[in-house]
Amino acid sequence: MGQNDLPNFAAWSNKNLADFAVEAYIRMQEQQDAIEELRNDLKFAMSELRKGAILEHKDGYKMVVKNV
Repeated sequence: MGQNDLPNFAAWSNKNLADFAVEAYIRMQEQQDAIEELRNDLKFAMSELRKGAILEHKDGYKMVVKNV
């Protein structure tokens, strides 16, 4: 998004700005939660890979890794 694509926030009413800020905050919190979950999943997967474990995904596929 370029600078010319930015909304004209100065023209927004206080209520619209407040509503937008609340929605943006909630969305950022949800994204942060998702990022944290992905980080934890990655840490777990890397730990299991290092052990040479069989990983099973909730969608049904498996990955077998043996230590070299």
